[in-house]
Amino acid sequence: MPGFCREPGTSAIDACIGLKLLLDQNLSFRLLDKLAAAYPGSTQVKFVDLDQADDLTVWQFTKDNGFTIVTSVKRGPHQEKAS
Repeated sequence: MPGFCREPGTSAIDACIGLKLLLDQNLSFRLLDKLAAAYPGSTQVKFVDLDQADDLTVWQFTKDNGFTIVTSVKRGPHQEKAS
């Protein structure tokens, strides 16, 4: 995610201090090792017992706990999964 939160003249790590990512169940927890230096405190939904939670619960968790959700699915909190 080079440049994701970078301001001109700053490093990506300096600009992203405090940004914690929450990877959804569609993204491997193995990515956490690669993201750890730039995004300390990041996790994946299964590590916070949200791997079976509905989207609104996950979105509320991210809001309440200062995370930014990372997903490969294109939908917002108002759009539930099709059954």
